[in-house]
Amino acid sequence: MQILKKVIMSVSLLTLITISFSLTAFADGDEVIPASTDNKITSKSAILMEASTGQVLFEQQAQQPLPIGTLNKIMTVLLVAEAVDSGKLALTDQVTTSAYANSMKQAVIWLNVGEKMSVDDLLKGVIVGNANDASVALAETIAGSEEAFVAKMNARAKELGMSNTSFANCTGYDVEGQGSTAYDVALMSRELIKHDWLKPYMTCWMDSLRGGATSIVNTNVLVKSYKGISGIKAGYSDAAQNCLSVAATRDNVTYIAVILGSADKDIRFTEAKNLLNTGFSNYQVRSPDVPSEVLNPIKVTGGTAREVGVKVENLANIIIPNGTSKDLRNEVTLPKEIKAPIKNNQVIGEISFYRGDNLIYKSNLLAINEVDKMTMFKAFGILSQNMLQF
Repeated sequence: MQILKKVIMSVSLLTLITISFSLTAFADGDEVIPASTDNKITSKSAILMEASTGQVLFEQQAQQPLPIGTLNKIMTVLLVAEAVDSGKLALTDQVTTSAYANSMKQAVIWLNVGEKMSVDDLLKGVIVGNANDASVALAETIAGSEEAFVAKMNARAKELGMSNTSFANCTGYDVEGQGSTAYDVALMSRELIKHDWLKPYMTCWMDSLRGGATSIVNTNVLVKSYKGISGIKAGYSDAAQNCLSVAATRDNVTYIAVILGSADKDIRFTEAKNLLNTGFSNYQVRSPDVPSEVLNPIKVTGGTAREVGVKVENLANIIIPNGTSKDLRNEVTLPKEIKAPIKNNQVIGEISFYRGDNLIYKSNLLAINEVDKMTMFKAFGILSQNMLQF
């Protein structure tokens, strides 16, 4: 009787010959959370961004191109960090100062021509001391010249989606045509803080070089007082005025605040601190709920397997105002059955996450494994295998 049942099942499979199908990719959506009216920004431009998602929670002229002064060095440090992480550069490597690096003015650590200094100390010079000569020395070490390094800066900016940014030097000296936006600086800063080993540099208030002979002091005063501070940099130039990009983390949530074009060096810190406080006080970060039934296997017709597993392609955190978790909901589009053949990671549906009527984002639902289309040959193979078990 058992053999007869298996024969009938196998023969039935032969009739489930189906055609393949395809599904188009779903575009991601991003909820736009209205900017808070509690933040009175006197600076030219400002933004508050949640780091894990890139969600913008507050913005004021955030897409307006402006000079950013020595915030250029955020990209300089990012490229150095990436060179270290890739093994192209080591913190213990000794860098020899060129005549060009020695010629830098304003904020410097007084590098002499031919003087050797470790990458570690040069990074301290750039991050803590805002040193222009140290910036150029590192740029030349990585790319051979400042000009070649600037080309890398602009290429990396493009990769990060910094569409309104143009670098002309690695130091932040004012040059016509060079500039960025608060949004782009936030993107750059978001990438920088992924390099956790930089945090001790960026949160250091005072340090010294050359065995204590050269003192350096951080211009970002928030490193002394703001809870959870993790960097990034304060900047200034005649054209840019006072600027700041700062990040802080509390309870595993990180916010980035950028202030550009402040007429007062202290106001930039107050406004950035108020933005960070807005994030920590008014919003929460959470993982969206996925109904358990969404991940149940789906029936397959015309295939070598009866069902296929389901997974969510991308399950990102969501940012919501406090007290609105009850407004979260999801909508699922998923067929009750699908026809073989099915490829591994094939899109078979979608799940959309909403806060009220506002779409937060969509994600594809994917097939976990591959299911071949049933053929006469495969059916006989399955039949033969079943018969051998008896």
